[in-house]
Amino acid sequence: SGEELSTATVGQLVQVELTVQIPKALSYVLVEDRLPGGLVALNERLGADSQRALAQSYPYYSDEVGYNHKEIRGERVTFFVTEMEPGLGQVSYFARAVMPGQFMALPAEAYAMYDFATWGRSAGQSVQVFAE
Repeated sequence: SGEELSTATVGQLVQVELTVQIPKALSYVLVEDRLPGGLVALNERLGADSQRALAQSYPYYSDEVGYNHKEIRGERVTFFVTEMEPGLGQVSYFARAVMPGQFMALPAEAYAMYDFATWGRSAGQSVQVFAE
């Protein structure tokens, strides 16, 4: 619906959007989001039929979404961007709520990989996942 969520139901698919404010043009930027417990990142590159339709509506390639590589791990999703222009940049991914409970979403981080003075992070957030 586009509404900001702080709650989800087991089985619900949520879109996580990360907005990065860039003060100057940067090269080799890493944007990393650690998943709260209870959520699992959806890898749209896998061949499952339910994910294939989702991948068509959410393209993976860098010229369409603004990043060069996305890495999905068990506890985090990392975006690698070769060039970012000043202003606001945005990346997003889908996650599924899989376990009920109260969880903490740790701050997302963004930094220039070869310029350690350029770094930032978001605030954390509490996430509640309800059983169906």
